[in-house]
Amino acid sequence: DLFEPLLSLEQTYDGIVSNPPYIPSATISSLDRGVKDFEPRLALDGGEDGLCFYRRMAAYLPILLKKDGFLVWETGHDQTLRVKKIVEETNLFSKISVKEDYAGHLRIIIAS
Repeated sequence: DLFEPLLSLEQTYDGIVSNPPYIPSATISSLDRGVKDFEPRLALDGGEDGLCFYRRMAAYLPILLKKDGFLVWETGHDQTLRVKKIVEETNLFSKISVKEDYAGHLRIIIAS
């Protein structure tokens, strides 16, 4: 379950890179058939607001990341600024930036 296997290793890591499930539960049924009919729901469902996994991962960051560690997270196109706030609230990073995807949507959080 998420980082549970890593916790038993009692190690810290240079970085965490993730593209977690971020689709709000209620909108999964409206996704394109090529996605909703072929991707496991577990790979799509990010909870009520789509941010469940970001909150859960943020709680583990102080335990798993080295002091000068980094993270890179992909987000939904309309979630990036809310996810950035979650990252800011950890108080672990001096630099947090957001990047656009090739379509010009803010989709990537980079923190170090």
